[in-house]
Amino acid sequence: NYKIFDKGSRNSSVLPVSIGILTAVYLLNPQIEYTNKKIYAGLTKEFSVGWGKLGEHRTAVEYSLIFGGNLRHYLRFSYKYDFLLSPGIQPSHMLQGTSVVSFGGGYFTDFNGNGAFPELTYGYSIRNHKFLFFPHVKLRHTFMFSKDKPDVTDFSFGVILGIANPF
Repeated sequence: NYKIFDKGSRNSSVLPVSIGILTAVYLLNPQIEYTNKKIYAGLTKEFSVGWGKLGEHRTAVEYSLIFGGNLRHYLRFSYKYDFLLSPGIQPSHMLQGTSVVSFGGGYFTDFNGNGAFPELTYGYSIRNHKFLFFPHVKLRHTFMFSKDKPDVTDFSFGVILGIANPF
């Protein structure tokens, strides 16, 4: 005779807290920005579409919301290449996981100024022939085109969602 719920027992709060934290990271990724000799916090989210044999070529769009005095909104468009670190990964209907190092670059706008950036990402990619789920850490430096706008360096972590290879 097994009891699933016992009113007299203490339930652990670790699972609901863990699910809440994972959901928040899944939906919005924390970001730390260094610009103009100041540090700011923010939230960001990237969505990417891949192509190539394993979807290792990716184009992405990313929206960021930075807190600090005034809210700032950023939009980035980028290209990335994923170096899959496990040998033998083949296109498949089954989910496959591997460590990944990604190099990329792209275009940045804060709607008042524009720039370009290189980026480096490390994470663990879970993908099949259509779906991409990519827990990661990302470092990026944005060079602003206008001299009156300071460059931006940012670090973020969380989960990138995407389509691995729709073609």
